[in-house]
Amino acid sequence: MLAAPVLLLVGVPFALSAVPAGAAEDADTSKGTELVQRFFDLLQAGNVAGLGKLLSPAFQIQGADGGYLTKQRFLANPSKVASYTLSNVRATRAGAALVVGYDVAAVVTINGVQLARDPAPRLSVFIKGKNGWQLLAHANFNVAAAQPPESRGDRAASQGAVSLFDSPVGQEAPASGPIRPTGS
Repeated sequence: MLAAPVLLLVGVPFALSAVPAGAAEDADTSKGTELVQRFFDLLQAGNVAGLGKLLSPAFQIQGADGGYLTKQRFLANPSKVASYTLSNVRATRAGAALVVGYDVAAVVTINGVQLARDPAPRLSVFIKGKNGWQLLAHANFNVAAAQPPESRGDRAASQGAVSLFDSPVGQEAPASGPIRPTGS
């Protein structure tokens, strides 16, 4: 009679720890897909209040052109997403941090500049805290859709490039580098 409880006690910890490695990766990818979809759905709906809750106070977005925005500046003029499709979603998690890499084919306009519709890589970093999951950082590796320079009508057009992160308050980006937030 003593042998059965000993076997049961030995078997319980083993059964609890026998989680297939792929199952954790699948759960992370599923959660990452859900969070990225929430971000794009909020952009598509133009829901600035919802974005304000999803974005961490420390949020930064980095563009392929080197420009970046903080939460405050991004919320002042968020990207306009008409439609999107995610693919190649992959995620890794360590504790409260979830890093999600993916491709997105989207019809997106940033400061009046339509981006290429072809799938482009993105990287989003989420953190789980007292307010649930929040987007901490987002990197956009998309480029502007091809347009003739004369149709863009801006300083960058004569240089053959468009800054995807021109200041939402109308300040021109410095010619030598990305926009740097002022103030806070």
